[in-house]
Amino acid sequence: VYTYQQTRTRPAELADAFLSEQADELLKDFPADSTAGRVQFLAALTQFRAGRYDATIEQLRTLPADKTTIHYKQYLLGLSRLANKQPADAIPLLKQAMTHPSATKRRHDR
Repeated sequence: VYTYQQTRTRPAELADAFLSEQADELLKDFPADSTAGRVQFLAALTQFRAGRYDATIEQLRTLPADKTTIHYKQYLLGLSRLANKQPADAIPLLKQAMTHPSATKRRHDR
């Protein structure tokens, strides 16, 4: 968020840069017991990578969100909103996604 505010990089490029670093890790960490959710999350991720941010947001609206998957949904939805030039909508989603224990662990591991 700070980087977004301090740079002239277009929001879509910035969001894509964040996701490109973590996309494989996100898929690997996505709960295996949520097969249908995993397929839908992958579809949303594919839409995001293609630059279809509105389609990503729509795909994520129907993604079931339980306590193990809500943070994945919030993270990708936040990046999609950021790429769609909606930082006011993106920031709360990204903050909520960062409260997940695995996100906290990844920050400390770096």
